[in-house]
Amino acid sequence: MNDRTVNPLLLSALIPLLLGCAVLPSRAAEFDGSLVLTSQGSGRGKPVSEGALEFSLTAGSVSLSGRFSGNYKEGSPGRMEFDLTDALLDLRTPYVDISAGDISPQFSDYTLSSPASENGAEMNIKAAGFSFRPVYLLVSKADETEGVFERRLYGAALSKDDLPAGFSLGLAAYRATDDEASLKDRAGKKPSEISTLGVKAEFKAQEVLNLFTEFAYSGTDNDTTDESKPTAARAFKGGLGLDWDKWNISTRYSRCDRDFQAAGVDAVDSDQSKLSMDLSYAFSEYINARVSEARITDGISKAENEKVQKQNSLFSLGFSFPGLPSVGFDYNASRNKTRLLVVNDEVEDLGYNLNYAFTRLLPGLTVLANGRVSKSRDYTLRSDPTRTLIYNLGLNVPGNLLLGLNLTPNYSYTKNENRRTGNRTFYETLSLALSVPVFTESIMLNVNGSQSRNYDNQNTVDSETRALNSQLALSLARSVKLGLSGAVSATKDAINPAGTVSSRQYAVSTTILF
Repeated sequence: MNDRTVNPLLLSALIPLLLGCAVLPSRAAEFDGSLVLTSQGSGRGKPVSEGALEFSLTAGSVSLSGRFSGNYKEGSPGRMEFDLTDALLDLRTPYVDISAGDISPQFSDYTLSSPASENGAEMNIKAAGFSFRPVYLLVSKADETEGVFERRLYGAALSKDDLPAGFSLGLAAYRATDDEASLKDRAGKKPSEISTLGVKAEFKAQEVLNLFTEFAYSGTDNDTTDESKPTAARAFKGGLGLDWDKWNISTRYSRCDRDFQAAGVDAVDSDQSKLSMDLSYAFSEYINARVSEARITDGISKAENEKVQKQNSLFSLGFSFPGLPSVGFDYNASRNKTRLLVVNDEVEDLGYNLNYAFTRLLPGLTVLANGRVSKSRDYTLRSDPTRTLIYNLGLNVPGNLLLGLNLTPNYSYTKNENRRTGNRTFYETLSLALSVPVFTESIMLNVNGSQSRNYDNQNTVDSETRALNSQLALSLARSVKLGLSGAVSATKDAINPAGTVSSRQYAVSTTILF
């Protein structure tokens, strides 16, 4: 959330949190936390100051924790402004849990699955094995420029775990509504409302077999100012997982109606069905394999000739024998097509990776290598066929071989080719990273230098960038740490020589542990 205006409901949620501090017995309480202060700049404009505070207070079965972070930077020209970017208070007791601030409540994929922290409050009331979780979220703040209404979400979930035979059940209902009065200019803007009812069930058998299912029903009103009925839609998901001996098998099926929208989810795969299976097997301690297949139908509400059928396949094989390099191979293929082949394209991808750590001649020295070849083709000729080649080669030289100096050189190469025109674009990067402890690791220096080039065979692109990054970490005391970092870069364009473009950044941070 970008806006940090305190809502009255949030203030009411803070009251029991503050009361929770009073019930913590001071004689048995344990307190710890950290404070990090950072200042960073680029030599242009005023520096930006940031701060982050985390703490935890525990006494017996009751705990109170929190985190706060913000920055102090130039907003309008000549004016410094403070922005609280993250805030959370969390109280845990044997019977009630309360969270307020930037929370991420979860129930299921088709009801409430917050992808990021939201400004709100949530309770978890625990009694007789049941869990009752009411929640409030300020999903979005009104924005006159973008024409966005203020949206709020209310709801609750009731769940019961540890039922006989390993079952667990959950029921939830949520409603997200737009506040019509939150926008002054409502011309052409229609406030909406989404109500979602969800049910989930799960069965576990001794951590070997896992069965789950989820069903959601939603009603979406795209204009709450008229009397039209909400559009109803459904979504379903189910699957099983088996982890037995050397086998690991999972399969899932989901189906989501065209008009389905969830009150507590930003986006869902509406008008789609998906069936997937994943199987992995360990032949021995040194050999393992995996096979995965997914079939997706986009546009399940459309006519058969208009549905897009998608197929994604994966196969991987890994070897890791003692004293020999670890080697892995994987193959991916995907294809999209319709019955009348209006859509008909495919992508194939083959990769390998190699890892070898020396144990005798140069103990600790590690060699890393990986590469990929990817091909794409559109049989409808809407786009040209392409081919991409990628490979990386790196070393890790530990400090025991270089008097404490750790070196990591790396080289990467990428070539993109249009197979119809023959045009090729190349990317090359050579980098070297080193780290060295000073005074028994009370001071740690890390330096990373790189040189990269981007060019093609048509002489339309040819640029080179050189960069140097460094970090210095100092332990001034057991609970005080100081960090210094800087970065400089310079880019030169050989095709359009308008001069070298350079940049620099620096940062100073102080960490206090308590």
